Amino acid sequence: MIPLADGAVELAIALTDLKQKATASDILLTGEGSLDSQTKLGKTPLGVLRAVRDVSPDCTVIGLADKIEAVFESHQLGFDAVFSLLESSTWTKL
Repeated sequence: MIPLADGAVELAIALTDLKQKATASDILLTGEGSLDSQTKLGKTPLGVLRAVRDVSPDCTVIGLADKIEAVFESHQLGFDAVFSLLESSTWTKL
């Protein structure tokens, strides 16, 4: 049973059994439409990053998004690199 107060990210992590599947993972790709100042407030990519790092601390975490507005902040949150999926963008390694 999962309390609804935990939020959508925790529900998705539990329903997919992400932590067990990610044990000893080497790389994680996670993303959303935008990695921005709201990411630190609990957007899905951050929740997924934290869940995987709980069981695989050395996992390389790559954030994918159409729009990336907070490169330095993404690094502070734990992303090893972030990439924009827009054709005209360039990738950014932190």
